[in-house]
Amino acid sequence: MSSQQNIWGRVQRDFWVGLAFVVLFLILPAFEPGKYIVTQITLFFIWAAVVTQWNLVFGVGGIFSLGHMAIFAVGGYVMAMMGLYNEWNLWAAMIVGGITAVIFSFLMGVLTLRLRGPYVAVMTLAIAQVMHALIV
Repeated sequence: MSSQQNIWGRVQRDFWVGLAFVVLFLILPAFEPGKYIVTQITLFFIWAAVVTQWNLVFGVGGIFSLGHMAIFAVGGYVMAMMGLYNEWNLWAAMIVGGITAVIFSFLMGVLTLRLRGPYVAVMTLAIAQVMHALIV
């Protein structure tokens, strides 16, 4: 079996396993009336998104960023504030939060564009600490 076929087989397997998890997590709340399982599933997908972002930034790009959680924090904070204070619909607030996170990540990328090595880590850590101080 060639290397290309082996990779394609793994991609297909990962797709079907991921699809099975999504279907399971969509069906499971119908059988469990409590909020506990829904909360755990939500946390699972949030952390899956965090891990995927870390894999893309560090694993694929090789950039040691310590501020990637600041992007999630900005998007989540904007979404929560739109829902809490402006009484927006959840879906509209999620879209605005996502757009805000994209804009923030673009600005963060512009600030760290010419940096290399440990300087990227220090700058992204500084950005994350500033966002932590502003939000908390």
